[in-house]
Amino acid sequence: MLIGVLLGIWDCLTSQQVVDFVRFQVSEGKELTEICEMIFEHCLAPEADSREVGCDNMTLLVVGITHGRTKEGWYEWIKERVKNGYGYKTSGTPPQLYSQSRLQSFRARKEAQEAREKMKAAINNETPTTPKVEDA
Repeated sequence: MLIGVLLGIWDCLTSQQVVDFVRFQVSEGKELTEICEMIFEHCLAPEADSREVGCDNMTLLVVGITHGRTKEGWYEWIKERVKNGYGYKTSGTPPQLYSQSRLQSFRARKEAQEAREKMKAAINNETPTTPKVEDA
């Protein structure tokens, strides 16, 4: 497996933490694109205005080197290696980057924003994704 990481992710995770995260998720059968999204979600700061960790550009490339195996065979091979602790024990949980209170505050603001959008849409007699068309 080849993992290429640039900039913003290094602010949040060490190289070993990235490898462990990817290795464990592959062993759980997750697609590589989904694993990249999971790492971005994990590293992304709850609010961008903080200009702290998790606000920088993030780039991640994960390549599965199959050594002639099928995709399914490669996933099974990784799963067995993780299960048997081959090489080293792979951690199944990434480190907590942000405090629970910060995450809860972010979720509450996000839910409130969604509720306002739904209310506004209901007032305008439209669905949130469909703009109201005015008669000319």
